[in-house]
Amino acid sequence: MSKNTTQNRTVRRSAAITGAGALLALTLTAGGGLIANAAPVSGASFGPAAAAAEVAATPQITLDKTSVGLDGATIHVTGTGVAPDPEGNPRQWFAVKLLTGGTGVVLPNQEAGTWDASGFLKISDAKYLPDANGNFAFDLVVPSLKAGSYTVQILGGNGGGSSMNPKATFTAEPQATEATMYLDEVLVADNKVSVWVFGKKLPKDSKLTAQLDGKKVPGTWMLNSKPTDVIGPDNDAGDFNHRVLLDAGAALAGSEHVLTITNSLDNSTYDIPFTAVPSTVDSSFNTPSQGAQGDITFGNLPQGAKVTGIGPDGANWLGTDQTAVAGADNRAKISFTIPADAPVGQDIRVAYRVGEKNLSVDLGQKVTPNNAEINADKFTVTHATGPQGLYQLVDDKKTGSLFATFTQWGKQTGVAKIDPKTLAVLQTGPAAKTAEGADIQVFGIGIDNSARKVVASATSGNGIVVYDADDLTKAPVYVQGGPELNHARDVAVDETSHKAYVGSSLSNTIGVFDLNENKYVDTIALGTEEEPFTGVMSFDFDEATGDLYTTSLSGGRAAKVETRNGNKATYYQLGELSSASGTAFDPVKKQLFIAAQGNSDVTVVDTVSGKVVKSIPTGGGALNLFFDPVHRFVYSANRTGGTVSVIDADSLERVGNLDAGQYPNDVTVTPDGVAYAVNKADENNQIFRIDPTGFPVKKDDDKEHDNGAGTGDNDTKPDAKTPANDTNHADLNQSGNAGDNSNAAQANGSEGKLARTGLDEGLLIAGGAAVIAAGAILVAQRRLRRHG
Repeated sequence: MSKNTTQNRTVRRSAAITGAGALLALTLTAGGGLIANAAPVSGASFGPAAAAAEVAATPQITLDKTSVGLDGATIHVTGTGVAPDPEGNPRQWFAVKLLTGGTGVVLPNQEAGTWDASGFLKISDAKYLPDANGNFAFDLVVPSLKAGSYTVQILGGNGGGSSMNPKATFTAEPQATEATMYLDEVLVADNKVSVWVFGKKLPKDSKLTAQLDGKKVPGTWMLNSKPTDVIGPDNDAGDFNHRVLLDAGAALAGSEHVLTITNSLDNSTYDIPFTAVPSTVDSSFNTPSQGAQGDITFGNLPQGAKVTGIGPDGANWLGTDQTAVAGADNRAKISFTIPADAPVGQDIRVAYRVGEKNLSVDLGQKVTPNNAEINADKFTVTHATGPQGLYQLVDDKKTGSLFATFTQWGKQTGVAKIDPKTLAVLQTGPAAKTAEGADIQVFGIGIDNSARKVVASATSGNGIVVYDADDLTKAPVYVQGGPELNHARDVAVDETSHKAYVGSSLSNTIGVFDLNENKYVDTIALGTEEEPFTGVMSFDFDEATGDLYTTSLSGGRAAKVETRNGNKATYYQLGELSSASGTAFDPVKKQLFIAAQGNSDVTVVDTVSGKVVKSIPTGGGALNLFFDPVHRFVYSANRTGGTVSVIDADSLERVGNLDAGQYPNDVTVTPDGVAYAVNKADENNQIFRIDPTGFPVKKDDDKEHDNGAGTGDNDTKPDAKTPANDTNHADLNQSGNAGDNSNAAQANGSEGKLARTGLDEGLLIAGGAAVIAAGAILVAQRRLRRHG
């Protein structure tokens, strides 16, 4: 597998929670303010493994506040849709958890410096339990919190009644009535520390300068990646989100500092304390998969600092007495093996010691399934270099050629025609232009074979670019959609109606374009306010029925849109998927396959019964899928894993796992059953031809999809396993920000970073590593846009 070299380190808000500060308390009260049963209880029944088995599809909770202050608040929780127990067992109690960043548990009355992932509050008073209609309500009094994202989780089933696992999220942040500034996060690249700062309600003409520990900053503010000594708010509302870039060595890991910001407009000052952290200079773990061996070089460490542990909560993957000591170059390199049975989905933390302080930091990665090659000898794989910035590809059923979009920001964008045998680029289509003459970057792609039109999504232009399939060199046509088509991503084409469907990866919208007239004609809004469908990701279009399948990046649901039946939508609950992205539909078994980047797996849903059938592990970061009707395979491009996984659609087992270089991004299959994939590596992007020569053809000849489908059973037993919990929202390859390899190194210390993940509050690494001296790092949700 290819080696991923990065020079960055991502750390969310540092937060001090030790000693008395760690004694947080949750209180449950009735709607009228009476105290409910809030005694903390212990036990393993609501640990991570048990929680995974508690997933239910219909129960929902809503919060009357989506934002609270840092001093705590009372949140009214309303629950609905709780089904009676199928065996008639009465509910005796349910549990409430408060999670940080989606994974770390904030416990009541925990001992200083300890974090117990099985902690919860037990609610047993009958007046707070679900009534005969499945409704319940109570007031949740949350404690003082550090700024960040939090999740209220209800767990039920072990205490009688039907199982349930509804969640709702809120944020804790300063509730500014006056101007305020506070720490967002600390990043490190090339030993240069970036301190990101948020501000609210700043005066319009503010002029801000910065000092570090009372002295002029040995660095500067960054504005649009350029240095400046003075900076102001971003808008008239006084919002502010920028970073101070410190010189290399100015803030080594473990050192505590105060960034003082002064506003010369009114001489107001804001003190922002932070603790510097290490960086990941080099890593052979493109993805930390089970059984993988490799090494990591950490930077920004003081000379003599020791790396003492690596692993998830309760584990240390280093050998006995194994450490790595930082030299005069402030670096420490350490080798280790990830156990074959390491728990998939858990956050990985790094423990290190500076002087007498034991510290730890989130590595920014999770354990992924075993990514070793499987049946490589049964596939004939060839590859060739393509244009830089390859994104998606589609096949031309008339000529057999392939078309692929490519965008290299600031350098080139367009569509390439590719020979399916030699993988040579035969022709390149130019960029469409804005009215001002700027290139319109393209990413998603589809084709109307009969109308001879290639359709690419104009992501930043909220529309499409239409190319002539027979001659890409002809000037393409840009068709603008509406503002609701925010960040256009995937494209599906109905060759019967000659309509193109384009999804918005930042909203719930699908835009509809008439390709006969090259006109934006309609929008389809998915979800409701109560059940949103946010982040429309990959498409699979069934030409025989006109049904369009897609998934929500953040909503844990998939959808079928009947485009020839008034755009009627049917929704499928997916369980706790993180960053669901890829979609593939098996029209014979009526099963829908969904790739989830955060889970590194593919979830299979029976579209007749609506039940989750199975979750199948892939390589890390399963991104895009394609169904092969010839061999009845589903191909998965695993972006962070650097592989393409092959799943048998009948056995629902992984029958292939193949090297695909750095950042595989998309895969398609031609009518002869040969798969093609593209990767989006930092350099030398590759086009792959994958021929499953060692497997028999199993193509079903019934092209109208009526061969034994629709039983709701399909001879496959549902899998009790549910997808792992995660809250990762990274770039469009991990969310919506097309074309940005977020973990590429940035020489100026800007925001190249490892994929962000949820953080389990307070890792205890076995064998001598300790929690961060200041407590644990609270997780802030990733912002999709930066100004620096």
